[in-house]
Amino acid sequence: VVGLVKQVDLTERQIERWWRLRRAQDKPSTLEKFCEASWKCLYYTYSFTYGTIILWDKPWLWDVKSCWYGYPHHSIDNGIWWYFSVSMAFYFSLTVTQFFETRRKDFWQMFAHHIITLAMLVMSWLSNFHRLGTLILVIHDCADIFLESGKSLKYAKYHKICDYVVVTFLVTWVATRLVFYPRVVYGSIFEAEIEMFPLRNVCHILLVALLCLHVFWSYMIFQMAYSSVSAGQVDLTEREIERWWRLRRAQSIDNGVWWYYSVSIASYSSLAVTQFFETRRKDFWQMFAHHIIT
Repeated sequence: VVGLVKQVDLTERQIERWWRLRRAQDKPSTLEKFCEASWKCLYYTYSFTYGTIILWDKPWLWDVKSCWYGYPHHSIDNGIWWYFSVSMAFYFSLTVTQFFETRRKDFWQMFAHHIITLAMLVMSWLSNFHRLGTLILVIHDCADIFLESGKSLKYAKYHKICDYVVVTFLVTWVATRLVFYPRVVYGSIFEAEIEMFPLRNVCHILLVALLCLHVFWSYMIFQMAYSSVSAGQVDLTEREIERWWRLRRAQSIDNGVWWYYSVSIASYSSLAVTQFFETRRKDFWQMFAHHIIT
């Protein structure tokens, strides 16, 4: 900004005002963002409802270990076939349309999420391990319903209802992404048979990568929630969010520290869940308290 002041002979405040006006021209309208969030909310609602219906009478929805019982002799009915096909098509479209939608701070993390999820679906389909794939889809779609509906309500200025949806989203996110999903990952890595299919290790890497993304987003979500509660409001304006991000980025964290924190948080989150399925020790509750406090 200081360099531009000397070049164009304008004050610093005039340049900042021009930049705000220039950025406003590139930003999508509230209606466009509302339509984008509403469309995703509609899809996730359909996907979660359809997935729950076709998996309701399936044993692996209620018992994770059933995902690999009798493998690889697992039949695929029409409901699962369509569930997989539509889901893969949706995530493939997201990897493309994301470049034309509203640019967000976690753009590349979201892009990596779409690629990893799509790769995991393809791997599980090729390996006839669709039981695990359908289970992960149901777990993922549940929280996204409240995320996108909360955005839609905020854009429509229904702030009171939006507050309740945000709280529901936080509870659902913790239950699905930080409790149920780590349980599925643990079961696939440690409880399944060692030699099941050639792509098993690749699937495990993708599952753990998704877990790391969940931990990263959880960190962002809870920081935003804490900031909102501290400010006495849940719905921050776009300008306030941008100001918060500028202050947050000013607190530089190098990549080494970031990865150290992410992996450690993922490790202790998984330990808090998997401890219930491991050998029961005398200091069980003390160890559980240790994981939660850490």
